Amino acid sequence: MRLPSLKNLQLAQKLTFFLCLIFALGTIANGTFVHNTVNQAAQQEISSKAIMLMETMNAVRDYTSNNIKPQLKDKLVTEFLPETVPAFSAVTVFQQLKKNSEYKDFLYREATLNPTNLSDKADQFESKIIDSFRNDSKSKEKTGFIENATQGNVFYIARPLAVSKHSCLECHSTPAAAPPSMIAKYGSKNGFNWHLNEIIGSQIILVPAQKILSNAQHLFYSVMATTITLFGLATVMIYFWLQRQVVNPITKISTAVEGLSMGNNFIKFDSNRQDEIGLLTRSIDKLGISLQMAFNRIKIKK
Repeated sequence: MRLPSLKNLQLAQKLTFFLCLIFALGTIANGTFVHNTVNQAAQQEISSKAIMLMETMNAVRDYTSNNIKPQLKDKLVTEFLPETVPAFSAVTVFQQLKKNSEYKDFLYREATLNPTNLSDKADQFESKIIDSFRNDSKSKEKTGFIENATQGNVFYIARPLAVSKHSCLECHSTPAAAPPSMIAKYGSKNGFNWHLNEIIGSQIILVPAQKILSNAQHLFYSVMATTITLFGLATVMIYFWLQRQVVNPITKISTAVEGLSMGNNFIKFDSNRQDEIGLLTRSIDKLGISLQMAFNRIKIKK
């Protein structure tokens, strides 16, 4: 079935077509803009939280390394104190933070391929991140979304952990060089043979994103519902205004002119409109009067 050409449609049909087209295009364009804006805002909110927590954990690590460990260094000979390990301090502080209901579903890991404490061993996902840092030493941060079986959509931010100081090798070069108290606690099989500047792990923070993204989705639907309603009302109002102000007057003029051409009495419009339709009706009035006078003269001559 062939659709009728636009040139074969009546003016009202053309107006309806173009108004619907404008309505559809406007809705799509606005929907795309709103969707992108809302999603970007949601991702920015999630990313900001993750970065803030990451910087906080780095501050804890630095404080432990620069202030706590030097004070307790002598005790490490006879007693291993995990509080002197930056990773332990950061994880412990984060566990305290998780007691706040706002952060209870957040996760902080210092995952390592060859850790001293096996609870820090990287899982499959973490190992891929660490390998990507090892393969691209210039990369300083990775972010993205992953699906979690319990939390749904989760945002992660990861940064490489490298052996940046010779002091780190005191515990992780060889078992012979490590403090005896550490060997007694964790054994001599894991966490050794590290090298200076080697990337041995990654800091990873997981931020539950499902709630924030869901709120963004609800906001998108609300904005779109309002937009569609306003666009729809505007389209209907424009349609009826055009019908009343343009289509109906032109239809009346056409009917009057057609009647005049068949010899019917001409009906004067007496339009007070100052727009183009008013100009047209006054011109038609003059033409109708002129034709009526011509018809009357012809009748008199007969």
